[in-house]
Amino acid sequence: LSLSANTNAKGKQIVEIDKALCTGCGLCSGVCPTKAITMQEIKMEEQNLKIEILFPEFCNLYGDISNMKYLKKCLPNANFYETAFDEEPRFVKEKVNFIYLGPMTETMQEKVITKLKPYKEKIEELIEENVVFLITGNAIEIFGKYIENEDGSKVDALGIFDIYAKRDMLHRHNSIFVGKWEDIDIVGF
Repeated sequence: LSLSANTNAKGKQIVEIDKALCTGCGLCSGVCPTKAITMQEIKMEEQNLKIEILFPEFCNLYGDISNMKYLKKCLPNANFYETAFDEEPRFVKEKVNFIYLGPMTETMQEKVITKLKPYKEKIEELIEENVVFLITGNAIEIFGKYIENEDGSKVDALGIFDIYAKRDMLHRHNSIFVGKWEDIDIVGF
């Protein structure tokens, strides 16, 4: 709960909102008996959103970078930064609101792990601060403990989440699925 009630020096009850816990749902304003709490709509483009796309030249397996192209159309006033693999991630020295990392080849996974290891503590800090991460496809594997190869050898990953991946290169499942939702044809991988 993001609200707590205290009594001030005059004996009146006051409500304090814990901004760290507040989700902006507006429930408190709807039940406030004195109408002292009001909600104000803030448009996304007014928030000066900074969105970092990590290593788009390599982390774009299956065309997943189109997620960001779509987001750019939805948020035309947001600032999008494409960080190349040979650059320091923007999140290291600058506040960003959203970080995207797309799927990549297995060889590239190992290079991205090496690239991001010096920033592991910063990534953990950003996760604690509720910075949004959109991690698609096999990119999530680099945030786990390790990736196990078919021969049993292990590639140490970032170790942020208590997960691991096991590669089985001869039994991959890469398919196209065709379906329908209501009257819309859907194609996916």
